[in-house]
Amino acid sequence: MPPFVVKPKAYRLVFKDAELAGLEVTARSLNTGQFLEFQAARLEQARGGVAAEPATQKMLEMLSASIISWNAETEDEVPIPFTMDGLRSLELDFTMAIIDAWTGAINGVSGPLSETSSGGSPSLEGSIPMDVPSASPVS
Repeated sequence: MPPFVVKPKAYRLVFKDAELAGLEVTARSLNTGQFLEFQAARLEQARGGVAAEPATQKMLEMLSASIISWNAETEDEVPIPFTMDGLRSLELDFTMAIIDAWTGAINGVSGPLSETSSGGSPSLEGSIPMDVPSASPVS
């Protein structure tokens, strides 16, 4: 039996925030061990306090090691490197939006519904007859 080759995944990140429209980021997935480390760091960061700074640092390091490409640049049209230094130069809400999109992709959170989706509403409602059927003749 031939071996099964496990290939790493890469994701094109999708952003919910309209302010990030046009931002294109492609990032690698994490292996299970890395993901568990990342989730532990994220939990520590959310708790705040003394542990928040090293936890945020760990998350940014893992993100910078996973980014394959992006189109982020300064207002002066200077490309921002997708390195740890590049991430540290950005506002925290920007990097956290990337982290949220990245972890959502890794977790398999699906994107928004398509325009043709009913969004969970009954799609056949208008085609179901609502008249009371006439009584059948008694035989």
